[in-house]
Amino acid sequence: MYTRVLAVFLVFCHHLHPGWLLQGRVCSAAAPGTRGDRDDRDPAGYFLYPSFVAQTESSRMVDIVGRVSGFLDRIAYQEGELVKEGQLLFQLDPKPFKAQLDAARGELQAQQARFKTADSNLKRVKPLTEQNALSQADLDRAQGEYDAAKAAVFAASAKVKESELNLGYTTIRSPVTGLASRALQREGAFVNAMTETAKLTYVAATDPIWVTFSVSQNQLARMREENQKGLVIQPENLDYEVVLVLPNGEPFCRERQDQFCRSIVQPGHRLVHGARGAS
Repeated sequence: MYTRVLAVFLVFCHHLHPGWLLQGRVCSAAAPGTRGDRDDRDPAGYFLYPSFVAQTESSRMVDIVGRVSGFLDRIAYQEGELVKEGQLLFQLDPKPFKAQLDAARGELQAQQARFKTADSNLKRVKPLTEQNALSQADLDRAQGEYDAAKAAVFAASAKVKESELNLGYTTIRSPVTGLASRALQREGAFVNAMTETAKLTYVAATDPIWVTFSVSQNQLARMREENQKGLVIQPENLDYEVVLVLPNGEPFCRERQDQFCRSIVQPGHRLVHGARGAS
C-alpha cells in the first residue's frame, strides 16, 4: 500500500486556571500533553496542551477498474507516485476493439445503403398507389421495408457508439490527482471486466486530506470533570485552536491553521470520537 500515512499530534489550547477564557491565542509547539506558557494576563494560569495521536488519510479513494476485457499492454505510471487528473495509468490492447469499431462502421454504411434504397422505393410506390396502379398491399410492403431499414440504421449507429466507447475504455486514466498505489495486474495479464482481475489499482486524493483521531471515554470524562470543578477553563463556544504537529515537532501549515481549526472543531459543537478536519 503506497498511501502516505503520517503520524501527527493534534494539540488543543486550554486555560489551566480560572479567570480567563482563551481567545485568539496561537498554540506554540510545546511538548504535547504538558503545561505550556503562562498566561500573561493571569500569572497564576497556564495554557494546557492536551494532545492526541492522529493519522492522515485520503478524502477520496478511487478504485481504478478495467471496464472492458483484454490483455494489459502497458503500465504507464510509477507505482507510488503522485499522478495528475487525466494522466495515463494503463493501456489495454486496443487492436481487437479497433477491429470491432471498423466492423460496426461497415455495418452502418450497409444499413444506410439499404435505407436509401427503401426510401427511394417508397417514394415511387406512393404516387402509383394513389393512381391505383399498385395495390395497397404494395404500399404497405414498401412502407414496412422503409421503417425496418430506418430502425436498422439507428441500431447500427448505436453499435458504432458502443464500439467507440469500448475502444476508449482501453486507455485508462486517473480520474483524480493523488497518490497511485501498486498495480494489481502485470503487463501481459488478461483483465476480465467481469471478475476481480478488473481491479487494477487505486488512487488516493491528497487535497484535501482528512486527519483522524480518537478521544477515549475516560479522557472525555476527565476533561468534563476538570471543567466542572473549574480546574480548566474551556474557550468560549468551545472554539479551540488546533495545531497539527509533525513527528519532528514542527507545526504543520501555520498559515492555514485558522482554517484547519474551524474545519475540525466547529463553534458550538463538542469534539466527538472520530472527528475529522480538512487540511
